[in-house]
Amino acid sequence: MMRILGIFLLLCSSVFAGVTLVNDSVYKLTVHIRAADGSDLGAMQINPQQTMQWNTFSGTTGKLQYYDSSQTPYTIIWFCNNGSTDSPYSIWTGVPSGSVCNANGGDGLRSCQAPKKQNQQQPRTSPQAPSPQQNMQNQSEQDAGPPEGLLQ
Repeated sequence: MMRILGIFLLLCSSVFAGVTLVNDSVYKLTVHIRAADGSDLGAMQINPQQTMQWNTFSGTTGKLQYYDSSQTPYTIIWFCNNGSTDSPYSIWTGVPSGSVCNANGGDGLRSCQAPKKQNQQQPRTSPQAPSPQQNMQNQSEQDAGPPEGLLQ
């Protein structure tokens, strides 16, 4: 009985097989899946060192699919989450259904630029004027007297 159930589950998983996506980078990446005709099939953000399963089965409310054209092989494009879509992190082409695609295994730069930090100017205080917290600390130190062992 268990063998039959195992074979049935294996067949079902191969019918709706998609692509296993592995983000083996240190960056949070967005992955785009495209069909053989170039149409966009989906996108998702994947955290570093996380694995996700993407498949073409979308239930009863999914996209209308035309079965006279094949969606495979897929093109998998990994992008950095810094807002730039000019240069992808990596690209996999010719991906058959059921494949595993990792971010560092595709062709491309395989690096992300750090997001640009905004210059925030700190308010400048005069070095002669201590802050209220410093005044309170100085007063507490004076009230406490000299440290032990330094009494004269």
